[in-house]
Order: sequence, then structure tokens, then C-alpha cells
Amino acid sequence: MFIGTYYYNMDDKGRVALPAKYREALSKGEVYLNQTIDKSIGVYTEEGWEAFTKKMTETMSDTTTNRKSRKIARFFLSGANSLELDKQGRVLVPVSLREFASLDKEVVIVGMNDHLEIWDARKFEEVDEDFDVDDIEAFLTENDIRF
Repeated sequence: MFIGTYYYNMDDKGRVALPAKYREALSKGEVYLNQTIDKSIGVYTEEGWEAFTKKMTETMSDTTTNRKSRKIARFFLSGANSLELDKQGRVLVPVSLREFASLDKEVVIVGMNDHLEIWDARKFEEVDEDFDVDDIEAFLTENDIRF
């Protein structure tokens, strides 16, 4: 389970350290990076990536015959990369994903239970400022979600 918020600097080569407490779980194979709807970068373990793609496949119409399904699959998969952490626990974020997420030097890594997200620090501040507890409460109520 990935939780918490972590602040890092990306180096000039585009490498960013992942939280030390998660490096063991992330170094058990390849790490998968993809673009997210929120213009951040998703970071998945192999198992997490398999679960993500399986759920996407099961919940969408056939991608060979449905145009919207193809567009959604293309969005999540076309920019995806499988990478390995280096010995310092860093991942090299490909240029295409850095540009997509507007990553600069300062980044924020956020735990999202089954994956991590890498955000540009300024963009994350904007999203965090837009946080509205009333909207969350309304969503939970409308969907009969209780914790």
C-alpha cells in the first residue's frame, strides 16, 4: 500500500528518487510509468500494472471495434514505459512523460494506495488548494460509500 506525500528534486537527467520506504517493493522487477488524467505520472509495480490493465480491459468495450475505448486505451498505454530503479532508488522519467506532466526540478510524489503519482510541485499545490471537503462528502453520500 502506497500512502503519504513526499517532496523531491528531479536531477538534470530526469531522474527522481522514489520514497525509500517503497523502494524494496518497487525494485522487485520493472516499474511502470504512465500518464494520468490529472496530468501527473502514475508509477506502478509489475503486479499493480497488471491489475490496472486488466481492470481497464474488463471495464471497456472491445478496443478493436469501439473508438472511445481505443482512445482511452491509447491515452493510458501509448506513453507507458517499463523501467528499472537504479542503485540509488531513482527512476529515469522519459522526456515525453516529463513534458506531459510539466515536470520541473521540484516534484511531489503522492501515495495512491495501489500506485504512486509524480506531480510537478506547483501543479500539485494548485490541485491541493482546489481540495473541497464538501465535494468529497457529496460524492460519498451520492454513491453510498461509508468508511
